[in-house]
Amino acid sequence: MRYREGAAPDLDNPYTEGMHGVLMVSVVLAFIIGAILLALGWRGKKLWMICWSIGLMLCSVVYIVLRIYGYS
Repeated sequence: MRYREGAAPDLDNPYTEGMHGVLMVSVVLAFIIGAILLALGWRGKKLWMICWSIGLMLCSVVYIVLRIYGYS
């Protein structure tokens, strides 16, 4: 990350809002992928895929809820 010459970095907020937006898109995409893999695992009767998909979707939901309530 680059700063303007003579400007001190903000240590309280090192990331811009753009970084949070990119992360939110990634989490939503992970939820969608988890839902697709859950359906495929259910159809193929693969327990490991069902478990991992549920875990991925659960982690995505937890992040989104915490982000909405300001725990970032």
